[in-house]
Amino acid sequence: MELTFNKKSALARFSACMANTVNGSTRANLLRILRSADLVGRSSREESGRLDRRGFVRFSTGDANIFSRRDVKEAEKAAVQVLVDCSGSMGSCMDNAQEVTISLADIFDRAKVAFSVTGFTTGYDVRLGLIPLKAWGQTVRQAAPTLGAINKLCIAGTPDYQALHWGIEQLVKRNESKKILFIITDACGYLKTEMDQINKIAKSFGVTIVAIGIGRTDVETFFQYGVNVTKIKDLGGKAFNTLLRAVK
Repeated sequence: MELTFNKKSALARFSACMANTVNGSTRANLLRILRSADLVGRSSREESGRLDRRGFVRFSTGDANIFSRRDVKEAEKAAVQVLVDCSGSMGSCMDNAQEVTISLADIFDRAKVAFSVTGFTTGYDVRLGLIPLKAWGQTVRQAAPTLGAINKLCIAGTPDYQALHWGIEQLVKRNESKKILFIITDACGYLKTEMDQINKIAKSFGVTIVAIGIGRTDVETFFQYGVNVTKIKDLGGKAFNTLLRAVK
C-alpha cells in the first residue's frame, strides 16, 4: 500500500518517541533473545596445537596426542520481522503502538540485528494490505519518517492470519539461524483456531512469535509469548521482562 504523510510532523513524532527510552534490564533481556555470545572452549587429545600440560603423563607412555586446540562456536544471528496492526480497531491505541514500535526498533538497530517493520491492514478489496515502515538493511534513522507516521495509519480491517503467515514467510527466506516475529496488535477479532494454526506453522519453520498487546487484550490466549502493554513504561515492567526471559 502507498504511504502518504506529512514528513515534518512525522519526524517530530519520531523524535518524541525516541525520547522514551527503554530501561537497562529490558534492553538486556531483548539482547539476550536476539543474539548469543561466542562460545569459546578447548578440545584436548589433539596431535597438534597448544601443548596440554595434562597430557604429559600420556606422553611418557608414548601417546602423541598431547595438544589442545581453541574452539570457537560462532554466536547465533537473529532476523526479526515486526508487524504493526494498522486496522481501524487500533484507534486510540496507535500512539502507544508507535512508541512501542520505535523503542523496539531502536534496540534492534543498536544491536545490529537484521530487522524489518511492516504495517498491516486490508485494502479496499479486503485483501491483505502491507505498509512498508522500515526495510531490511535500513537504519532506524533512515526509516524515521515512516516510523513517525505510524499513528496516522488506522484504516480498514484486520487480516491477522494473512499478515502473520506473510511475516513467517519473510523470515523463512532469511539466512539467520534465529528467527523472531514480533506482532504489535489489539488482537481484535482474532480467532483461536486460526492462531493455533499460525503457531503450528511458525513452530515448524523455527519461528518464534512474540505478541505485544496494545491495551487490554487477549494476546496471552492466542500466543505462547504474549503480554499486554497499556503504556510505554510497561516495556520496562515486570510482565514484559518476564516474557522476554521466557523466550528461548
